[in-house]
Amino acid sequence: MQHLRRKCLEDNLPPHLRVADVLSNETDLPAEITTALVGLGVPPIRQATKIKQSFHETFMIKFERPVTGLEVGPTSDPTRAVAQVLGAQVGDKGLFSLQAPISSQGIVCAHQLAREAGVPVPHIWATGTVLRRGPFEKLPFIVCECINTDTVEDETCAPREEWNRIVSNQVQRPLAACVLDDRDAPPLPQIPDVYAFLAQLRGMALDTDDDALCASLGRLEDISRHQCRITPGPSTLIHQDLNGGNVLCSRDQRGWHLDSVIDWESAVVGDSRLALPTEPWSVVRRLGIVVLIRWLWHKAQTRPQDVPRCSLAELLENHGESEEVLIRAGWLDGS
Repeated sequence: MQHLRRKCLEDNLPPHLRVADVLSNETDLPAEITTALVGLGVPPIRQATKIKQSFHETFMIKFERPVTGLEVGPTSDPTRAVAQVLGAQVGDKGLFSLQAPISSQGIVCAHQLAREAGVPVPHIWATGTVLRRGPFEKLPFIVCECINTDTVEDETCAPREEWNRIVSNQVQRPLAACVLDDRDAPPLPQIPDVYAFLAQLRGMALDTDDDALCASLGRLEDISRHQCRITPGPSTLIHQDLNGGNVLCSRDQRGWHLDSVIDWESAVVGDSRLALPTEPWSVVRRLGIVVLIRWLWHKAQTRPQDVPRCSLAELLENHGESEEVLIRAGWLDGS
């Protein structure tokens, strides 16, 4: 995929396929976020700093004095808030639905379901729309309380053994135990079972005339049905990005403990086994990534106006690994 990424960077792609690159030129906190916070009666903003730019923009907001009158958790820092402007409509995860793009309301729903399952998440203070951001119109935004934590992305997280224990016992198990079969959870992507998802992926592969990819998906479905004998399981909330930067932990005299789980924009509702690291579930997710990337690339060349907002170059760069793994395992042809 590296040659495709180079070509992608060389091509004059429209702005909505270069979200990260385009939004990197924006540095100021959007006025709509300031207006929303003023409407909540928070203290004046002392400083707003853009701290991250990927598929979305992330800002750290500092107030002149502690916020009062809004919902806060036990680990909240009342002098700060975190705001996100959601640039991309499709991200880089293997479980997705093009009919349910990334949205602030999807994040609100995910937070509500996670809290019901007993998983700590930040309180959401505001949602809304940035009317114009660079060349883009009507980008959703979300503002959450800031969590006091020892975790620093890419720098500090709990030791691997303790982190794994926290994730398993306090995140994955509670989510898997909270069955959502009778819950209406739009606008989150709904994946009722693995066969429905594979059918969606086959339709996208057919749309790109990728016969080899269609054959791989058909073989995976056959193995799932006849060798693994997978039957539909209960629907649960799946985060999809449980890493050291999103599972916030701190240390006290008794050891490391969970503060909060953040970044729910990739959350889906589906069979909890879809998140398992074992086959065939890991193959489903990796094929999902490959199908999504090839579909986005194909559409970018033929009908770019039909492609949802995304960072195509970043997608091509970040997920070459999935193709390599599938090639080595015999699921894809490496020629």
